[in-house]
Amino acid sequence: MKHTSVINRDGRFKELLSASGLAFFVKAIAALGTFVLNVLIARLIGIEQSGYFNLALSIVTLISILSLQGFNNVLVRFISAYRASGKGDEYNQVYIFAVLRTMPASIAASFSLIYFSDWISITIFGKENLSDVISILSLSIAPLAICHINGYSFQGVKKVVHSMLALSAGVPIVLVPLIFIFEPTNAIETSSYYLLATLFVCITSSSIWYIYFRPKISLPEINVRQEVSAPLLSMFFIVLMTQITMWMGQIFLGVVGTATDVALFSSAQRTALLTSFILVSVNSIAAPKFAEAYRNADYEGIRDTARFSSRLMTAIAVPVLIFIFIFSDWIMSLFGEEFRESANILRVLAVGQFINVISGSVGFILQMTGKEKYFKYSLMVSCFLLLLIGPLASYFHGALGMAYVIAICMSTQNLLSVYFVKKKFGFNTMAFWR
Repeated sequence: MKHTSVINRDGRFKELLSASGLAFFVKAIAALGTFVLNVLIARLIGIEQSGYFNLALSIVTLISILSLQGFNNVLVRFISAYRASGKGDEYNQVYIFAVLRTMPASIAASFSLIYFSDWISITIFGKENLSDVISILSLSIAPLAICHINGYSFQGVKKVVHSMLALSAGVPIVLVPLIFIFEPTNAIETSSYYLLATLFVCITSSSIWYIYFRPKISLPEINVRQEVSAPLLSMFFIVLMTQITMWMGQIFLGVVGTATDVALFSSAQRTALLTSFILVSVNSIAAPKFAEAYRNADYEGIRDTARFSSRLMTAIAVPVLIFIFIFSDWIMSLFGEEFRESANILRVLAVGQFINVISGSVGFILQMTGKEKYFKYSLMVSCFLLLLIGPLASYFHGALGMAYVIAICMSTQNLLSVYFVKKKFGFNTMAFWR
């Protein structure tokens, strides 16, 4: 029995390592593409126009992800579980159910944002030039939502490359050549090219899913709808609070600061997020493994996968953090000389992302094993801190103050999740040396 357990563990690690390597490569390309894209945009349209574009993109991205209504990780959880049970028809029904629920919400959100774009721009943000940018980017809400459905569905069936392309890599890969060739001069033109890139990735990823799995366009069976719907509300609140933590910093600065403040913060934040591509790469493989292991009551498999992935992520994250700390001034100067002052913002946010990475896959462990309410508790504390001190920090200390708040909230969220995993499963994801 012990010998079999060792063989199973070694096989699990080999699969995780090889698949994560592929995911890491694809995500690295996506991260590099996103960085190059942000640099190109900042240099071509300038710091103020870059601020308008990033602020509008934050709003649209937030609304698009919320229009999924919690399907994000529900798709991974149920598609991977049905697939492990050999229920091919059921996981196609989960996909169709997600599309049927998401499309009306995302389309309604898109047109509502267009209708209220003037009011949002002038009354909330005090930036008249933001209105047209929001209107154009609003049209990408539905395509973005479908891209995420496709990405999480591919993740559930362990199609790593397809998942990464739909979720993060596809848009930068398409958009960088468009920006490079046509050289936009303002945020409105940049938004138009972003919309084209999103539509292309949406159509391409949807076509690939259809070619692979031939889903039947019909209402899913009631038992599938009931099982999948049960965790949706809880998952929606998790996604809501996660997205608030990620994007609210830019929105707060957009309200109390200038477009330049937003540009400085957003450029540093998107650069710091490069650290988290390690976490995303490993989680793209680990998340369905947690769901499968829990479905089979294999708690040893959950523990072993979590600890091995933590070791892998920490080994990669340490040199990345050191590089960012040493060369942050040079990195930010690539966006333009005026961006050098955001070097300290980058350092602070990078520390927050580093703690996120070394905490391990705690969020996915709790969500893939039916313990999502504990992850929700962690997020509630984090969001409370953000909403309590975020506006004051951004008003009195600008972008740097907001960076400290985001780093503290992110660290709090992850350390609390580490505690809940320890309490429920009996192991500490940060004790990766064991």
